[in-house]
Amino acid sequence: MEIIGWIITGLIVGALARLFVPGPSDFRGCLPTIGLGLLGAVVGGFIGRQLDIQGWGFVLSIVGAVLVLVVYQSIFGRRKM
Repeated sequence: MEIIGWIITGLIVGALARLFVPGPSDFRGCLPTIGLGLLGAVVGGFIGRQLDIQGWGFVLSIVGAVLVLVVYQSIFGRRKM
């Protein structure tokens, strides 16, 4: 049951991050959005530990996912087809 909770949380966090970052995104669909959310949760957890912040897990997960999405877009940018 814990893994299902991670998947649902990842989907919610990834979807919220996509709402906060404007522009086109390569993270379309459920699986990439879940991956974005889970990676954002890891990044947010790392930030929380470094800043010694307790009780802000969900918010830091969203912040981490937004950071992941911004870094991804800045590295890969728009691809011309």
